[in-house]
Amino acid sequence: MRRAPLVVLALLAAASVTMARPPEGSMGDPGAPPFPIWPLPQESRYADDRLLLGDGVIVAPAGDARAQYPARLLAALLADHFGVAIPVALGEAPAGRTPILVGEIASPLIASALATLSPTASVPTDKEGYCLHVGDRGAIVAGRDYRGALYGVSSFAQLVHQWGKQSLAVRKATVRDWPLLPIRWVHLYLPGKDQVAFAERYFRDFLLRNKFNGVVLEVGGAMRLDSHPEVSTGWRRTASEWYAHGETMDKLGEGIPLGTAHRFAASLHVGVGGGAYIEKDDVRRLAAAAEQYGLEIVPEIQSLSHAYYIACPRRDVAEDPDMTWPDSYCPSNPESYRILFDVMDEYLDVLKPRRVHIGHDEWRAGAFCPRCRGKDTGELYA
Repeated sequence: MRRAPLVVLALLAAASVTMARPPEGSMGDPGAPPFPIWPLPQESRYADDRLLLGDGVIVAPAGDARAQYPARLLAALLADHFGVAIPVALGEAPAGRTPILVGEIASPLIASALATLSPTASVPTDKEGYCLHVGDRGAIVAGRDYRGALYGVSSFAQLVHQWGKQSLAVRKATVRDWPLLPIRWVHLYLPGKDQVAFAERYFRDFLLRNKFNGVVLEVGGAMRLDSHPEVSTGWRRTASEWYAHGETMDKLGEGIPLGTAHRFAASLHVGVGGGAYIEKDDVRRLAAAAEQYGLEIVPEIQSLSHAYYIACPRRDVAEDPDMTWPDSYCPSNPESYRILFDVMDEYLDVLKPRRVHIGHDEWRAGAFCPRCRGKDTGELYA
C-alpha cells in the first residue's frame, strides 16, 4: 500500500510527458528550444508543414562563379550533412522539378521570383540581410548582398531534415533577417600545417553557420618569412623550448619566467602556427577560404609586447635580452621597427587585408634597457 502514491506519481509524470510531446508528424514549437534557426532571426514565421525535396533542384543565377557560389554551397552542405545530393541548375529549374532558387537580389532571376511572393517576403535593406521563403511549390533564398545570400543558405540548411532513407524535406517558413551588429569577429591563431584543412571546415561549419563575418588571425612569425627567415625558425625554436620546459606554473609559479628585476612577461601564444610556421601558399589558401565564406581576415601582427617571435631570435633588439624568452622588443631601437615592418609587409602582400591588428597590449612599462632609460613611458608605448 505504501507504494501506491509512488505508482500514481509515476503515472502522472508519464502522462505529462505524453501530453508535452508534439502530435505525430509535428515539427515542434518554433518558439521553444531547439529553435529552427540559430542565431535567432529578426523576423520569422514557421508552418507545421514541410516541402519534400525528392525532386528538388537548386537553381543558381547564370552569372560568374561568385554569383553561383551560394547555391553550390547549399548543395555541398546538404550533401555533407545528410548524404543526399541535390543537383544544381543554372538559370531555371528543369520541368517537373521543385526549385530552390539561391542568390543575391541583384540577380534578375532572384528579383523576379521574389516579386511573385507576398510583400512580407521582401529582402531587408540592411547589408548582409536576406529573405528566405519555403512554400508549397518551391523555395527561394535571396540575399541583399553576397554575405546575405550565404547567411540565407545557412538558415535554409537548418530547416532541412531527413525524409526517408535517401531524400530530404525542408520546413515551410518565411524568414527575414539582418545583423544586429556590423562587426562579428572571432580571434584565432594561424593554424599549423596539419590544421589548415580543419580551419577551412571550421570557417564554413561554425563561423558561417553562426553568421560571423570576420577573423582576427594572430600570425606572428608563423609564416615562412623571406625577409627574416630567422624570425620564422626562431619562433619554432622558442615554442619547442617552451614545450620542452614543461608546465611553467607548477615549476615557477608564473606562466613565463620573470625577467630582470622580476619583470613580469606577457603570455606566450605557442599555439600560433601550431608552434611552428607554414608556407605562404597555406596562408593564401586560408585567405581564399575566408573570402569564399564571407569572412574578413584581419591579421594580428603583435607589436611591442607578445613579440616573442621577434625578441627571442633577435635578442639584439630585445627590451630585456637576459630573459629566458624575451617578450618585447626595444621601442627605442630603430632596428626593431625595421624588422616589424618587414614582417608586416610580407603579411600584407599575402593576405591583402583591409586592416591590421597590431596587438600592442600588456606591455610591462619600464626602463629595462639603456636606450629607454629616462624617456617618457607613454611616448615609448605610443
